[in-house]
Amino acid sequence: MAEVHGAEVDELVAGATAYVSCRFPGAALEGADLTRLTFEGCAFEAANLRNARFHDTRLTDCTFVGCDLLGVDLTVLDWPQFGLADPPAFVDCRMDHVDAHGLALDGIVLYGCALVEADLEGSALRGADLRHADLTGTRLSGTDLSEADLTGAVGYDLHPERTTTTGARVSLPEGAAILRALGLVVTSSEDRMSAVERLADR
Repeated sequence: MAEVHGAEVDELVAGATAYVSCRFPGAALEGADLTRLTFEGCAFEAANLRNARFHDTRLTDCTFVGCDLLGVDLTVLDWPQFGLADPPAFVDCRMDHVDAHGLALDGIVLYGCALVEADLEGSALRGADLRHADLTGTRLSGTDLSEADLTGAVGYDLHPERTTTTGARVSLPEGAAILRALGLVVTSSEDRMSAVERLADR
C-alpha cells in the first residue's frame, strides 16, 4: 500500500481524481476541499480531517483509525444509492457534531468513536458496530439500530417508540434506560440480598 505524505497531500487537495490502496498517515487535511475525489481501499491513520469538505466524494472500503473528523458533513458524500457494499470503517475517531442525517449506513463500523452531539436522526444503522462509542447527546430519533452492537457504548438515550432497536446488543447501565422506557423496573442482585436480609430479621 503506497503512502501519501507532505506535498503529495497538497496535490491531493488540488484535485487528483482517484486514490487506490493508499495510506495517509498523519495527513493534515483540516478544512480541505476533497470534492469529487475517489478513495478505494485507502487507510487514513491519525489524520486531521476536521471540517474537511467531502462533496460528492466516494469512500469505498476505506478505514479511518484515530482520525479527527469533527464537524464533517457525511450527507454530501457520494454514497451508493442502494446501501453500502463495502462501508468505510471508523475506529477510535473523533466524530463530534458529524452530520449523517437520513443516511443508509447499514453495517458501518464506528468502533470506539466519539459521536458527541452527532446527527444520526433517520439513519439506517442496521448491523452497525457501535461498540464502545460515546453517543452523548447524539440525535437518534427515527434511527434504525436493528441488530446493531452497542456493547460498551455510553451516553445514548434510546426510546423504543422513537428508535428501532430490534435485535440490538446493549450493555448495562445504558441498556437499562430502554427497559425503563418500556415501563419495566430495573433491579440488581443487591436488591435480592436486601430481601434476604429482611426475611432473616423477621
